[in-house]
Amino acid sequence: MKVLNNLGFLHKPIVLRLGILVTIIGLVIFRQPLLLVYPRFWCEEGTYIFPYAYSHPWWQSIFYTVPYAGYHTLLHNLAAIVAAMLPLEWAPYATTYIAFLFMIVPCAIVIFGNTPLWDTISKKLVICLSIVLLPMERVWLNTTYIHFTLAIVAFLILLEDPDQLSLLKKNLYRLLLVISGLTGTVACFLTPAYFLKAFWARTRESYIQASILAISALIHLPIFFSVFISSHGPRLQTRLANSSLAGLKNILFFQFDVPFLGHRLFESAGAKTLNEWFMFATMRRFGISALYLPSLTEIIITTCVLSYLLYLIIKHLRNRMTRLVVFSFFLVFLLSALLSVNMAGGPRYAYAPAVILVTLVLAEFLPDVRSMSRRVIATAFLMLMLGINLLEYRDAMDFYSYRWPVWREEVSKWRMDSSYPLQIWPQDRNEKWHMNLQPRK
Repeated sequence: MKVLNNLGFLHKPIVLRLGILVTIIGLVIFRQPLLLVYPRFWCEEGTYIFPYAYSHPWWQSIFYTVPYAGYHTLLHNLAAIVAAMLPLEWAPYATTYIAFLFMIVPCAIVIFGNTPLWDTISKKLVICLSIVLLPMERVWLNTTYIHFTLAIVAFLILLEDPDQLSLLKKNLYRLLLVISGLTGTVACFLTPAYFLKAFWARTRESYIQASILAISALIHLPIFFSVFISSHGPRLQTRLANSSLAGLKNILFFQFDVPFLGHRLFESAGAKTLNEWFMFATMRRFGISALYLPSLTEIIITTCVLSYLLYLIIKHLRNRMTRLVVFSFFLVFLLSALLSVNMAGGPRYAYAPAVILVTLVLAEFLPDVRSMSRRVIATAFLMLMLGINLLEYRDAMDFYSYRWPVWREEVSKWRMDSSYPLQIWPQDRNEKWHMNLQPRK
């Protein structure tokens, strides 16, 4: 009986972890099941990357870069190569399901990893839920913006103790870092944090991980400068030259307001009335355009969230792991904002930093925090954030319209006329993407 009890005790954590994994997979499917039944190409993955893979051999496609991007896109290319191997009608299944897989990967790292910030089932669940609930519709299940998810993968690996990793995990994490580092530059922003960790740990594995990201960053540099001086340079230069107060307002709103309190609060009738009064009073008193001013609701929420996060930073600076979290946040947040389109930020740029901030809040549950009131506040903050995002989880997908083109119908039109530009997603007022596909010889 004692032996059986011991076996049951040993298997219980595994069952709970698998339960979280199944729950997360179900939650990803639940958000918009039809995307998995009728997948689509999204923006650059359809306009540039897949057409190149479709008409070129894989050994050339693996090195392809979007003309104006300024960085390498390894996972985008791999997904497009797989898609090009399928019948054309089935091609979007490859990119969509690879994006689905890499939405689960960071959750799996948390579920089966072990670090003080997520050493209990409840902590693991909180981080996994934040990974799944926080991304906005443009990031959802496409490879075009998968590098923002891969930045989270790199961050989570950063917090793992390399001395506690099995040989299998070491090799798997190295592979994930190679993929993350060579797919966009966001994961590479964490390179200084990896070297700081290596300096503290002074272990072979920590230096290997840091070197992988450093080499990846070096590979991106010549691509960036070649685009910068090319005919696509002006488009890339807008990322460095269009800073404004309106852009700063946008950055703060999407980083410190929306991830934690969603959109509904700011769109409510009470908030709109209060904001209109504030705008009128400010313009009348100071003559400042409303374009450059955050709303009163935004000012209040941003001030509260920033004050709480600053309090957490001050309280936890003595802890090395928390210092890594804080350093990682500033690296990803600041560099993403500086290199965002028109330096105006946006939901996709705020995704990875928001997940990092969730781990900072979880530092309130470390053993050295003995204040019950601090833990209660942290619990309330996390429950409010997760609850609001769960309520708005499916609503965010209303951005999509099923009047947008169906891929198989577009392929049928193209097969009748190979000069026909296949219409892909999105197709809204401001964006109408299409794909020019050349028949294979």
